[in-house]
Amino acid sequence: SEASLPVTLVDINAECIDEGVVIKWTVTSEYNNESYTCQYSVDGQNWVDFGSIPGENKAEENEYHYVHMESSLANTYYRVVQKDYDGSLTYFPVVKADCSDNLETFSVFPNPVASTAVITFSDINPEEKLFRITDAMGRSIRSGQISGPKVELELSDLSPGTYFITIGDGNVQYREKIIKL
Repeated sequence: SEASLPVTLVDINAECIDEGVVIKWTVTSEYNNESYTCQYSVDGQNWVDFGSIPGENKAEENEYHYVHMESSLANTYYRVVQKDYDGSLTYFPVVKADCSDNLETFSVFPNPVASTAVITFSDINPEEKLFRITDAMGRSIRSGQISGPKVELELSDLSPGTYFITIGDGNVQYREKIIKL
């Protein structure tokens, strides 16, 4: 006999809101559905659970949503994992939230930069925080601590190319692209 799917996915999306990112999904024909687990990823490969909702097992169309209140980067990937009562898992398609328009955190000037970049903070606390510079391949080039509302960062030792500076701690991080001349 042919096994029926426990859930039929109608739609899934991720939307930026003031509180973070809300992931919404609509399903029909929920049968033997134990739960949904919401996951996020900053690279689309390594996933972290951030919430779970029990399934309602309704035959009619049903909408679910969950807010990721600690959304940390401008480009974040989301997915929902549906779990049956027998333990089998179904992975819904990945959706992306780009909330960069909502983030007024820090700016890098000049950009492109030849030698010294000035980092000016706007909405994030100017107390001491961690920073990391990575190349376009994600390799860590430099890391350390910076503090103050305006910081000069010497970059003359970097080869010309595209880099990313990430500022913050493990829970909340902000990222900007830097072009080195």
